[in-house]
Amino acid sequence: MLLPNIDSSSIKDVENACSNNNSLKCMWGLHPCHVFANWEDELEKIKPLFNSFPACAVGEIGLDLYWSKDFLSEQKMALEVQLGWAMEYNLPVSLHTREATRETIDLVKPFAEKGVKGAFHCFSGTEKEALEIIEMGFYLGIGGSITYKKNPVRDYIARIPLLHLVLETDSPYLPPLPYSGKRNEPSYLQEVVYALADLHGQSPFTISEITTNNAVSLFDLKFD
Repeated sequence: MLLPNIDSSSIKDVENACSNNNSLKCMWGLHPCHVFANWEDELEKIKPLFNSFPACAVGEIGLDLYWSKDFLSEQKMALEVQLGWAMEYNLPVSLHTREATRETIDLVKPFAEKGVKGAFHCFSGTEKEALEIIEMGFYLGIGGSITYKKNPVRDYIARIPLLHLVLETDSPYLPPLPYSGKRNEPSYLQEVVYALADLHGQSPFTISEITTNNAVSLFDLKFD
């Protein structure tokens, strides 16, 4: 289970959780919804963690135009700095792109050309954007929303090869059906597997095996 912080205030909670459970692997980053005027100070507090408490990724980072556009320029600058961290520490990134997929692709592309890899977490963009993302060498993060009948990603996800997908919960948000209204949790990920199996015409075992291998490769995961 990969556990991101959101800003400096959540660092200790993530450190404590990961220190006490070998199944938890941390990610460090400044979430775009927590990028404000003090974003540079926040990044100064977060960056040293990559040396003191190793992470499997830089995240959750990105752009969010859903809640507010007040700090969009700061979000972009913070994202560029953290993509630089991914290059410096040779780590993948977990990207948050709520109502900002196009903007994020444009900003990430120069870094992808330099070798940065990662996943567009909780992907909700168009098929054209999906194809552009996988052409960049990034994965699409697929979670509980794929079980929602009105999710437009369902219309084309079967045309996206499984080798470009990783599965996720986005816990505690976006619980899959039939758990609507409940707090999401890792055990519900099986519903995402079943939905993709149906949409791709593959067995749940095949979905699980391929997407697990993708995640292990991307995040360099080791199992005790």
